Amino acid sequence: MKRSTYVFPAFLLTAAVTFSCLPDSDVNAQCGSSVSSCKSCHEIKKQMPISNVGQYHTDHAQLDACDYCHGGQPFATDEARAHQGMVDPYSDLQFNCGSCHPTDWQQLAASYGAK
Repeated sequence: MKRSTYVFPAFLLTAAVTFSCLPDSDVNAQCGSSVSSCKSCHEIKKQMPISNVGQYHTDHAQLDACDYCHGGQPFATDEARAHQGMVDPYSDLQFNCGSCHPTDWQQLAASYGAK
């Protein structure tokens, strides 16, 4: 078989994989930015800024991963939808902290004042 015979099927496979991995339109957070709606509203738009509230937030602010601990919908485009599914970050410390810190989550949680 000629090499060109494989090019079109390979292109189709690549396109299918690429487009199946694209996020829904909601992923374009507030104002089309690439940051989460959490970061966009709370920090950029200064609606209850939290990055400098408490040592945990200060240490983790650069991650833009609020939903890891708080739940919610980090790419929703309106406040009500963004806050759907939010949880108390202390409700499951092993899951919330342990997902990034599997071996020392208890020590880290305690250092931030978790009981």
